[in-house]
This record gives sequence, C-alpha cells and structure tokens, in this order.
Amino acid sequence: MRLDEVEAAFERIPRLHGAPLRICFRPLDKVEGGADIPRRFIILDSQLGRRGLRRVLIHEVFHFVWTRLGNPLRWSWEEILRRETRDKARGELGYSAELRRVALHQTEIARRGRRWREYACESFCDTAAFLYGGDSNADRLLAARFRARRIEWFRNQLEPRRIGL
Repeated sequence: MRLDEVEAAFERIPRLHGAPLRICFRPLDKVEGGADIPRRFIILDSQLGRRGLRRVLIHEVFHFVWTRLGNPLRWSWEEILRRETRDKARGELGYSAELRRVALHQTEIARRGRRWREYACESFCDTAAFLYGGDSNADRLLAARFRARRIEWFRNQLEPRRIGL
C-alpha cells in the first residue's frame, strides 16, 4: 500500500510542522514528481518503486521547506554552493540539481540570477533526498568532502530548528 510507503518516508526526516500536504499518485511520463507550493500538493509517479518513491517524495517535501527557510538560511546554503564552485567540485546529489548546475554561467552565480536560485533550491532538495532518503547511488556524483559539508550544514543549520513546510 502506498500510504505505508509515504509514512515510512516521513519517519526518516526531521519533524516538520505546517499545514497538511496532499499527495497524489498518477502515471507521469517525463518526470517522477512535482510540487505545487501554493496549493500544498505533491504529485508522484505511480510507477515509482519503494526507493524511488522515498527519494522523490522527500525531494518534493523539501521544496516546501525551502520556501519557508527565510533568506539568511537560503543565503547560508548558497554559500556552501559558492564554495563548491570555487573548489571546482563536480557532480551533484541528484539529477535535477546536476542539470541546473551544468547550465549555470558565472554571471548567474555572481548576481544571484534566476538560474542560480533554481539550482540552489534543487541542490537543497536533492541533498535532503540523499540524506534522508537513503539507498542512493548519488554519493558517487559528488566528492565525499563536499557531501560532508552539506550534511554538516543540514545537521547544524536545519535540524536544530523547527522545520516548517
């Protein structure tokens, strides 16, 4: 039953608070899931297996968290990413962030352009899916020292707070 799988995914992440989210399963062609923030709605591909469901659901839930972080925490996360850029890190912890990262231009990073902000959001959500979703091959996409910085950020900046969605 999918409800059991959804509940199991939520058990892996830090306690969240906020209005309820609606989650719907449908056959999807080109994406595995999506989030409608204003309507508090997540749609997931009904063909996802248990591991994929957990990873995609956590990723989509963290889009809601991102919108509630506030600028200081978002800027702090962006600084982690800028440091990775300066250190010439390659790869990401998920494909949605990786696709956005390769499309970035230095000018976007410097002026915090739209593409940079979208990348920051996707990397945040992919990192949460990696950290709380488990059973992932994504650890081969980003070097261990960069993964460690991101995990430390989540542990120190995010987890001690009440996480809103």
